[in-house]
Amino acid sequence: MRITVDLKGNWRVPVEGQAAWVDGPCRRKVSARDYDSSELVQADVTQYWPHEAHDFTPWLSKNLDFLAGPLGIENLECRGTEVPVGAYKADIVARMPQDGSALLIENQLYESDIQHLISLLLYAAGLDARVIIWVAPSFRDAHLSVIRWLDEHAAEPSFFAVRVSVVRIGGSKLAPVFDVVERPQRWNDQIQKINKESGLTKHGKLRNAFSGHMAKKCPKFSNVYSGRAGSWIYFTIDGYDLRIIQYFNLNAVGVFISGKTSESRKDVWKRIKTVADRLEQELPTMTDQEHMRFRNSKYPCNTRLAINSEDRKNWGRMADWLDDTRSMYERVIRSDPSQGG
Repeated sequence: MRITVDLKGNWRVPVEGQAAWVDGPCRRKVSARDYDSSELVQADVTQYWPHEAHDFTPWLSKNLDFLAGPLGIENLECRGTEVPVGAYKADIVARMPQDGSALLIENQLYESDIQHLISLLLYAAGLDARVIIWVAPSFRDAHLSVIRWLDEHAAEPSFFAVRVSVVRIGGSKLAPVFDVVERPQRWNDQIQKINKESGLTKHGKLRNAFSGHMAKKCPKFSNVYSGRAGSWIYFTIDGYDLRIIQYFNLNAVGVFISGKTSESRKDVWKRIKTVADRLEQELPTMTDQEHMRFRNSKYPCNTRLAINSEDRKNWGRMADWLDDTRSMYERVIRSDPSQGG
């Protein structure tokens, strides 16, 4: 493989028939006269990052543009590293500023393995990320098949496999290269849609601001953060295949229960019947309309606080109600013997 140097002093590496930019300019100025190519030598990734948690993860969290460029996502923002997800910790959680959704990165310095694949799926469920990226120096065919199958059978999240390598050009310093080896076929359309949505509506800006208020109210939750523009916030209950979802509308905030991604709402209702009975006893007396929403809604156990969300004077009450109601839902679910645990 050969690598060329452009007039600005950047290296250009051919990757599977395409060009990928690698780290940094040359250590000397390049003019049109000496525009040339040099031999590319690949090195072991551990020469650049000796330790995954101590070196690779911190470096990647500060250099997300290396992933953002190949994926077509602009201005990724790191939300944290070693982010708690139940009893486990996700390597990197980032935020896509276009829509405020979460992006999860699981990185490793050796060939893909089943442990990282399982972790990837656990974190995906726990963080409700819109994009999941698995970074490794090489991938087993079976693991790529899983990523491909997930992308073909699930509308969201979008799964990616990204190969990381380290190269040296002549006597230059080592430089990292990131190459996307598996991506959803629909991704180009999705990212265009996300980028088009980057200009937030009035409602989106309101959700964005309220999320900042909630982040101060609930600092212990990594999925509640300032700048989030989505309508729903997911809370996974460790040890249970259930999630509590908070939502924000212009005329109300509310809470309901969701099951596994592949589970129909009808099946969720069957599974949480005793939970619903207990919640009805705990909640204030409902009107007929509220009871119908709670029992017959396509969103199981949907209860809400009717309030003008545009009036910021109401935000304190809204935040308290959401936190108290979510806590009560979680307590009832955990105390119900039929839900396991």
